[in-house]
Amino acid sequence: MRSLVGNWVCALQVFDESPERNKPGSKLLWNVLINGCCKVSDLRKVTELFEAMPKRNVGSWNSLINGFMRDGEVEPRELFDHMPEKNVVSWTTMVTGYSQNGHQEKALSMFSKILEMGVKPNDLTVVSVLSACAKIGALEAGVQIHKYLSSNGFQLNKAIGTALMDKHAKCGNVESANRVFGMTKEKDLCTWSVMIWGWAIHGCFQQACEYLDKMKSKGEEFQSLSKGFNK
Repeated sequence: MRSLVGNWVCALQVFDESPERNKPGSKLLWNVLINGCCKVSDLRKVTELFEAMPKRNVGSWNSLINGFMRDGEVEPRELFDHMPEKNVVSWTTMVTGYSQNGHQEKALSMFSKILEMGVKPNDLTVVSVLSACAKIGALEAGVQIHKYLSSNGFQLNKAIGTALMDKHAKCGNVESANRVFGMTKEKDLCTWSVMIWGWAIHGCFQQACEYLDKMKSKGEEFQSLSKGFNK
């Protein structure tokens, strides 16, 4: 982190001395600097850069809000409400930030607002709201989100499939988790791990062992993970 901070100090010095920052089309340069300051948690500089920008776009606002969400100490809802323009990234930043910062009900409420406003969520939005459901055992909300996905052409890729499985398992329905597992064509280490964990926490140790054996048979990458389960 110290090296990263040092690099950004140098980058900011170069930026401050560059005449390019005030030219038309320089918004991308400003946004990159704002994102960098967010990564090193320099929210004072983030705010300073944002206020100094000659012209902002939706990406500028998204970067600012993401910075405050990453910090976790400041409620950025007022900033979000004052955005002159929002896109799906704006909404997803709020849902993801709330979910990661432990405000699961706010994440669910924000997702409901997304649908109410007619904005189509992306895969990250869905994964984040399903994570929020799983963390608080919001079974009914999870069921409604699953129905929404089925009705709106979302594919059960490994990210969404794994999030759905996790939600079902944590909300007490391991059989539904297993059905989603079967329908998820692309599976990675996390997908298998969530399903094995789901069987195990519900006392289905035979199924957990069977899936562990199946995972081992998938190749060396799965075998390396399975060593952790056998310790």
